[in-house]
Amino acid sequence: QKKDIKEVSRMPGKTEHVLFCKLTSLQRSMYEAYLNSDEVSNVILGSAQCFRPIIILRKICNHPDLLCEKDPNLFDTFLQHNEE
Repeated sequence: QKKDIKEVSRMPGKTEHVLFCKLTSLQRSMYEAYLNSDEVSNVILGSAQCFRPIIILRKICNHPDLLCEKDPNLFDTFLQHNEE
């Protein structure tokens, strides 16, 4: 383990690059539908915790396939379920 610590101390500092990209129309539709869902409303009203909604919104932004795999029918189902 001591060897690992020595190796880490010799590594250069971490550099992060933050990129901002526009959402696709599908991502925007999913994001807005989810924001209007009962689950998010419950968080806003204080009757639910915010961790799950934050994770779902992050997945929508990163890539919708993280929520709906690669089945287009799942996107429609997601939109219909969260618009109610």
